[in-house]
Parts: sequence; C-alpha cells; structure tokens
Amino acid sequence: MKTAGIIAEYNPFHNGHLYQIEKVKSLGFDYVVVAMSTNFVQRGECAIIDKWKRCETAIKNGADLVLEIPTCYCTSPAEKYAFGAVSVLDNANIINSLIFGSESENKAVLQKFASEIKENEEVNRILKKQLEKGEGYALSFSKAVEKVFGKEYSAILENPNDVLAIEYLSAMKKINASFSPTPIKREKVLHNAKKTVDNIASGSKIREMILNNEDFSNFVPSFEKDFFENTANLKNGERVILHALRSLKNDDFLKICDVSEGLEQRILNAAKTAENLDDFFEKAKTKRYTLSRIKRIVLNAVLQIDEYCLPPYLRVLGFSKSATPLLKSLKQNAKLPLVSSFADAKKLGEKAEEYFKKEAKYTDFYTMLEKDIRCGGLEFLKSVVKI
Repeated sequence: MKTAGIIAEYNPFHNGHLYQIEKVKSLGFDYVVVAMSTNFVQRGECAIIDKWKRCETAIKNGADLVLEIPTCYCTSPAEKYAFGAVSVLDNANIINSLIFGSESENKAVLQKFASEIKENEEVNRILKKQLEKGEGYALSFSKAVEKVFGKEYSAILENPNDVLAIEYLSAMKKINASFSPTPIKREKVLHNAKKTVDNIASGSKIREMILNNEDFSNFVPSFEKDFFENTANLKNGERVILHALRSLKNDDFLKICDVSEGLEQRILNAAKTAENLDDFFEKAKTKRYTLSRIKRIVLNAVLQIDEYCLPPYLRVLGFSKSATPLLKSLKQNAKLPLVSSFADAKKLGEKAEEYFKKEAKYTDFYTMLEKDIRCGGLEFLKSVVKI
C-alpha cells in the first residue's frame, strides 16, 4: 500500500486541487491523506466555507482521509504552519511521501535551502542586519541569500509554493519524518494569480469572484456550488474584532503568538483610532510588518492563541468509506490516539478534553463571521464526514 500526504487549506477546493490529487494517483499512490487547515488560514483570514464542507469536497474528489491541522498552526507564520502540518502527517505514521506544489520543481535546490542555506551563519548575520534596518523578513532573507549564494538561489524565494516547500522540508528534517518529499510542478496558474487559464483559477481569484457575486462555477467541481450560500469573511465580524482588540492591554498582547515587543503598541493604537477593519489594517501594517502578519496576530489576539502546541491526539475530520485498508493501517500505526468527536477526546483525559474545547471556541467565533450566524457548539454537534 502506497500512501501520499498532502498539506492544504482548500480555501476553497478548486480544479487545481483536483488536478493535484489526480496527478498523485497517476504516480501510483493508492491513497491520499490530507492534513487540512481548520476554519482559519495562514494568510490571516477565516476560510470562506467551513472545514466540514471543505473536507467533504476533498473526499468527493479523491482524498481518502482528512486530518485536522490545529488552529494555532493555521494562524502562524509559514515555518510554524509547516511544522504543525508535517507533524500531523508524521504522527499518522502511514505516509510514504509528502506531495507539494512547486514552481521550480527543483528538489535538490529546495533541499539545499532546508539543510544548508536557512542555517548558514553568514546568511543569518546579513538577515539580522537587514531586519535592524526595518525591512520585512521575506525581502531581508532574499537579500541575504543572494549575497551569499547568488541570484540562482534568491530567485527561488520569489515563488510562494517553493517558499512553503522549503519550510516543509525544514520541518521534515527537524522532526526526522519517515516519509520522502515529492514536488509536483504547479501548472497554468500560479499562487494568488489574478488571471485564469482554461478552467483553472487560483484560490484568491475564486474567493474574489465569490465575494463579488461573479460566476465561478467553471473553476470548482460542480457539486461544490451549493456550498457557498453562507460564506465567511472577517468584515462580517469587524465590530466584534475591533472591540476585542480595544479591550486588550499591552501585557495581554505580548502573550499572543508572533507579537514582538513594540508591535503591540502599534496594533493597539491602530485599533483605538480605526473606524473599520480596513482602516485598522492600513494603519497597523508597515514595510516590515506585512498585512498577512498583522492579520494573523489579530486572529491570535481575538482567539487568545498564546502558544504553539500539538494536541495529544489526531483529529479525523473525514474519510472515504472505500479506504478501509488505509483506516485499518491508521488505527494500527498512528503515534497518537484518534479523535473524531468530543466523546473520543474526553476519554483521553483532561488535556485532550481541554484542547478540544479550545478548538470548539475557535469554531464558535468562526460562525459569527458567516453571513448568517449559526448556533454555537458545532464542534460538539458535527459528525465525522464519511463518504
């Protein structure tokens, strides 16, 4: 049995994701296991539709098992996100290879970044110097890499999927993951691209079309269209978000993940003077503190995420009924207990119960960001997706 692992947000699941799964199956993999983000995503936003709908679409399109990446890693910088996601797949202990999109598809260069360049003393010395000048991390790192290793390597950092691939490989090295990496060339449309090619569009383009009430049906599997009647958006909860930020004190902010000293005062000042959420983001962001980072910090502050911590279990969101051998292997080999409901978590003890309750609290906040607010307690009411 040959099993592939994929790390994804599926925000939303679109034809490009379908192509990737079909490509994976064509490479001879029997099963596809997806580590998927929760209701919040790494760009500092809420997912446009909830995790159960995204899970269902993934399974209907060829995924065999969907495991949840804990929210604290979903709202974190790329390095932490990659660590959390790779750890989920490693703890499943049934993966042969991690499949990921890549603009360059140059595994040797990506591995050189993960094993040598990121830890290079001269690169980190120059990086620190650039950061002290007030430049953002991405630009500073790129300049440092170019000075030490040349344009051939710094050019890789212009590719969003390659940057994330480097973090996946670094995380694999850090935890000594048992599976191998397999990059797949990203075809036709690049990450965050505004153009569409044939029936392929980027997730950001599709989200833009959804929010503008444009027809996006050609770019997603047909049965997913009905899922978008109750989309979520941070703007739907801007009053709640601004109130939560204004209620925090400096010391409260310093406990929040990814907040560096000095940044908390800037965010608090922006929250106090902003008239709406867009105004707040415009006042809070700088060349050094990017919009995505500010958004992630805002989510962490509102959700009160103050540590990066893996749960003492693996959360199963959904699976294909036809993947019986895979599920049997998961139960036999997983490094952690499997949980698909609060009842499962409660049996594991207080630590697992409290972790599950935290995720439930995050989902309760998500439901207030949807067009039509739903009841609280969905984590306790929703069943594992079986298709």
